[in-house]
Amino acid sequence: MKKHMIGFIIAMMGCLVLSGCGAKDKKADKDEAEVNTEAVEEQSEDVIEFGKEDKEEDDSRDVSEPAAVSYAAPVIELRRESRYKRGEDSACLIEHGIVFPVLDKGYAESHDGLSGSLEAVRDEIVSAESKDWAGTIDKIGGVDSYSQCYEHYWKTYIRRVDNDYVSLVTESRMPEYEIEHYSYTSHNFRTETGAEVELSEVVSDEGAFFDAVSQRIAAYIDDMPRLEWGETEAADAGKIREEMDGLVRDGEFAWTIDPQGVTVYFGSGVFDGVPVCATVFFDIDAGLFTDAFAGSEPGEWIMQTPGGLKSCIDLNDDDKSVYIRADELLSPDLSGGSDDWYLSGLYVNCGDVYESFDATVPGGTDHYDVFLVHKDHKTVLLEVHDEYDTAFMNTYLLDGNAVKAADSAKARLEDAGYDGGAALEDADGIYTYYIPTDISAVRVLLMQDGGEASPGTVGIDAGGMIVK
Repeated sequence: MKKHMIGFIIAMMGCLVLSGCGAKDKKADKDEAEVNTEAVEEQSEDVIEFGKEDKEEDDSRDVSEPAAVSYAAPVIELRRESRYKRGEDSACLIEHGIVFPVLDKGYAESHDGLSGSLEAVRDEIVSAESKDWAGTIDKIGGVDSYSQCYEHYWKTYIRRVDNDYVSLVTESRMPEYEIEHYSYTSHNFRTETGAEVELSEVVSDEGAFFDAVSQRIAAYIDDMPRLEWGETEAADAGKIREEMDGLVRDGEFAWTIDPQGVTVYFGSGVFDGVPVCATVFFDIDAGLFTDAFAGSEPGEWIMQTPGGLKSCIDLNDDDKSVYIRADELLSPDLSGGSDDWYLSGLYVNCGDVYESFDATVPGGTDHYDVFLVHKDHKTVLLEVHDEYDTAFMNTYLLDGNAVKAADSAKARLEDAGYDGGAALEDADGIYTYYIPTDISAVRVLLMQDGGEASPGTVGIDAGGMIVK
C-alpha cells in the first residue's frame, strides 16, 4: 500500500491539536423546546428475548410457527472487497478498496426494508468505484509501468445502530501525490422499515441549526493545519455560513443521526482544503431539534469514527466534549530505497492527548477496525486487527486527559462467511464479518493455541474489560 508523506503528516498534526470541540461546554436554554424523554415504543408481547424460550406460550398459538425474535440491536456485517490493476513486474497501477454494510440474513427476514436500503448503499458505492476505475483506465492508457499507483478507497462507518435508527457515512479517500482527497456520503434509515429519514424530521429550525454548524466548523478548521503552511488567520464563521447556503440548498453535504446528536460532513474540497465535520448535540442544543430527538440520547451506544475526521464526543455525559480521532499508523518502508509506507499500528487522539499503539509484528496487518463503546457514562475505544495467523482485540478507556490501556484478548470479529457473487468486477479479496452492535454480545472468534479459533461472544464493560 503506497502512501504519501505530506498527507500523513497532515493527519498526524491534526491529532495534536486543541481538545475542545466547542458548543458542549456552553449551556443552552433547554426551555426553548419541550424535551421528549419518553422511551421508544414497547415491543409486542408476542416477542421473546433472543436465545430464550417462551415460557408462557399461548395455547392458541400454532406451535408449528416459530415465535418472533427480539434482537438487542440490528445484526450487521461489513464486507471488504478490493481489486487491482498491475503492470510490469507486478507493479501496482490501480488499487481500489470498498467497505460496505450487509444485513445478516436472519435479521433481514424480518427487516426486508432495511435490507433493501443497505443493498442500495452497496450499489451506490460500487457505482462510484466503477466510474472512477473506468476514468483511471482512460487516464493511464495502455502503459504497463507507471510512477504512481492510483489509489481510491470507499469505507462505510456505522455511526448509529439500534432498534430505532441505522445511520452511516461513507468516506471516499483518494491519495494523490502529496495530498489526500476526502468526500462523504451518508444515509439515515429507520430500523423497522428501512425508510430514509429527512433532516427536516430531525431539525426544527434548519437556519439556526446551520448557524451552529458554521460556528463549529470554524473552530474545527482553526484546530487543523492548513494547506497554506504558517497561516494563522482564524476561520471566518460568517463566510463559512454564506458558502454553506449554496451547499445546503444543493444537498452537497452529508449528515448522520449519531447517538449524541447530528453530525454534518463536508469533504476536503470545500473549506480550506481539509475535510471537516461538526456535531450539534441533542441535549445541550435541544431547542434546534424536533420533540422526537431533543434530549433523546441513549444511555448505551456503539459507533465508528471516520479515519479522516475528528469526531466530537461527550465522553462522560458531563456536557464537556472533546475531539476523538483514531486512524491507522503508517511507517516508511526503508528496505531497498522504497518510498512506500506500511501499516504499523494505530494512533489515537483524545482531546489534547496523542497515543500510538504499534502492531506486535510490523507489517503483519492490513487494516484495523475501531469502535467507540459508551456505557455507564464512560467511553471505551475498542480496536480489532489481525496479525498473520493470530488476532488481537484491545480496549482503551478514554477521558479528556488520557488514553488508558484497559484490556486485551486474542480474538477477531466473527467471520460471517461469503455468500453470493462479489460486488466488484474481478474482486481480488473478499472478507465479511460481524461488527459489534450489541455491547453485551460482541460476536468473535476466540483464538486458540496453534491458530485454531472458536466462535463465541464477549461483552465490553464501562471500564473497558472484555468479559467472556
